[in-house]
Amino acid sequence: VSSLIIFPETKSETTYPDHGSIKEKYSSTPIDLNIVTASELESLPGIGTVLAERIIKYRTSLGGYHYIEQLKECYGLPPETLEKILPRLTITQAPSTIPINTVDFTGFNHPYLNKKMIRLLQAYKAQHGPFKDISDLRKIYPPDSTWCDRLLPYINFD
Repeated sequence: VSSLIIFPETKSETTYPDHGSIKEKYSSTPIDLNIVTASELESLPGIGTVLAERIIKYRTSLGGYHYIEQLKECYGLPPETLEKILPRLTITQAPSTIPINTVDFTGFNHPYLNKKMIRLLQAYKAQHGPFKDISDLRKIYPPDSTWCDRLLPYINFD
C-alpha cells in the first residue's frame, strides 16, 4: 500500500529565497539627505520614483535640509515610510543660505515664506535699511514669530 502514496520531494533550505537578503538590499551606510540622488533615495524602503523626486524638489526649494525631520513636510511621504528611512539618513552638508540684505525679492520663493511675508520683508528693508540680526526679522510680523524660527537656519545677514 505504501507504494501508492507519493510524497513530494522536500526542498532544501537553499532552494528557497533567502529572506535575510531583504536586509542586505538596504545598505547600513547613512545617506546624506542634502547630496543624495533620486536613485539612491529609491533604494530606501517605501521610496519610489515619485517620492524620490518630491524629496529632492523640496530640498531644492528649501536650499537643503537643516534637519532630517523636515522630511515630514514633504508632500505625500507616509509617516510609516518616514519612520523606516529616518535611521538611514544623515545630514553632513549644511543647507545654502539666503543673503537677506542682497536678495532680490522679486520672484523670490521659499517654502517657509508666503507672498505676504516676502512683501513685508521687502517693505521693512526699504524703510529701515539692511537687516542686522534676528531681532530685525522678528519686528516684521510680531504676532507670529514661528516663521522666523523656521527660516533662521536659511538666512545670513552679511
